[in-house]
Amino acid sequence: MLLFFIIITAYPRARDFQCQRCLKELDDPVTTSCCKENVCRQCLDFKLRWEMFCPVCDRRIVYRKTHLLPMLHVPCSKFFKSVKDSLRVRCIEKDCQMEMKYKDLDLHWKEKCQRLIKCEYCSSENRVCDSHACTESLNAAIRKNKVLIDEQKIEKDEVDKIMKGGRRGGFWDRGPPPNLLDW
Repeated sequence: MLLFFIIITAYPRARDFQCQRCLKELDDPVTTSCCKENVCRQCLDFKLRWEMFCPVCDRRIVYRKTHLLPMLHVPCSKFFKSVKDSLRVRCIEKDCQMEMKYKDLDLHWKEKCQRLIKCEYCSSENRVCDSHACTESLNAAIRKNKVLIDEQKIEKDEVDKIMKGGRRGGFWDRGPPPNLLDW
């Protein structure tokens, strides 16, 4: 699900957590000695395998001068998550505009947003945060459950028939297993 939102707090910048070569979230981040940009170690290693130039600014680079970001190296995914989760964002729905932490955005979008949605059964428009007890959706759920119950009854009857000896030569007709010590 693609969610759109407006960032209220601008620090830290999303660019600080994005590899400047692959443009994805930093994975095992390093910073270059020449332009001080953050890149994934894998992106840097790939570039340095072929040529000794910075993947961002294309200046000559010496690998041993490339150093790890001390703040991000060990628990970088936890650090990114904590920073990202603490960002304050605003819902972009014109009817909503509620402010929340980024980590609460999914819950807001699923349960608390003021946006209008159309019921797939009765086509009525309701807000996400309102409870909508559509009789059509309830009836569809009941029909689905009845089919499941009928299937389970058929399976149960087949098992009962086997257990009562409805089949000759069944497992229970053979008697107890032989004692292995008698062999």
